[in-house]
Amino acid sequence: MLMSKKDTIDQVNQLIDRGKEKGFLTYEEVNDVLPSEVVSPDQIDDLMIMFGEMDIEIVEGTQKVKLSKRKIQKTSGQGEEESEEQINQTPFEKFNDPVRMYLREMGSVSLLNREEEVEIAKRIEDGEKEIAQVILRSPIIVREVLSLGDKLKAEKLSVREVIADIDDEETEINEEYYLKTIFALIGKIKRHETRLSSLQKQFSQKGTREAKKRELSKKIEQKREKLSSLIQEMNLNKTQIEEISLKLKRALERVEHAEREIIRSVEKIGIPLEELKKLFRQAKRGRSDERKVLQKTGLSKKELLNHEEIIKHAQKKIKRIEAESTFDVQSLKKAVKSIEEGEIKTKLAKDELVKANLRLVVSLAKKYTNR
Repeated sequence: MLMSKKDTIDQVNQLIDRGKEKGFLTYEEVNDVLPSEVVSPDQIDDLMIMFGEMDIEIVEGTQKVKLSKRKIQKTSGQGEEESEEQINQTPFEKFNDPVRMYLREMGSVSLLNREEEVEIAKRIEDGEKEIAQVILRSPIIVREVLSLGDKLKAEKLSVREVIADIDDEETEINEEYYLKTIFALIGKIKRHETRLSSLQKQFSQKGTREAKKRELSKKIEQKREKLSSLIQEMNLNKTQIEEISLKLKRALERVEHAEREIIRSVEKIGIPLEELKKLFRQAKRGRSDERKVLQKTGLSKKELLNHEEIIKHAQKKIKRIEAESTFDVQSLKKAVKSIEEGEIKTKLAKDELVKANLRLVVSLAKKYTNR
């Protein structure tokens, strides 16, 4: 039988009195007094908060009861005797339950409104665009696109693995149409890349007049812009962008490893690198110069030559990486830094969205649990 509003209020007051007396209430007691057909989930949520503010703990069962604060206030002798018993009766999970701690933390996260959802989605998109722009404008992209074309021809990759905006749930696509479009774009990219290389060679030739260089510089920039436009038309998906990004990061890791080898040798000798290079050359001129160098460095000839070999090997490694990545070291560092900044921006926005979504789940769960 349904209770009246007055009956419900009376029952709640009785619950509060009982809770204050004992210092706790069980979920069963709350549910018995507040049938689900009378109290909405929102009201239950409000009641739980109210009980918490009154220091009335809601527990799973009487076997896991924490003694009320009133009962703890005993005489000094009794307090010492009962403190250990109180601790023993307090469930361990009340002190160290990661799920409770997590839910409490999630409860502090605000739910998103529509405008906030749009703003976070925009930040994620902006971060991804920043990464894509670095990749699509990098010197390595032309080689990567040509490599993708070869893999598509050899059927090592499918169109779905290369192109963005193809619905995964779409079982049938006009693959022939996509391939034809891609290969046409790759053909144009090849032609513009060949022309760009020719212009760059002319620009680098000795004896080229300044007026001619200005003209060539303008044409080079136009070709670069056209290449960038054609590559964007390829509409590479996130997977391909991320793979190219990973290659650049690995290239930078190899460069930094080689740089550390050089730094270690320089620090062991204690002489700046440029001065060291001069000393290496001086040591090979003759006995007299060799003795002067060895005296200055405090090393034997064998040790000195060993350091020279380490430095030269590391420098060759860096040159090889520059050729492979089509970046000079400084440009590579700048590109990877820009990629990482875009990734951080995207990750922060995604984390915020995930937390807000989990907060929504927690909010819904609280309303429908222990009814």
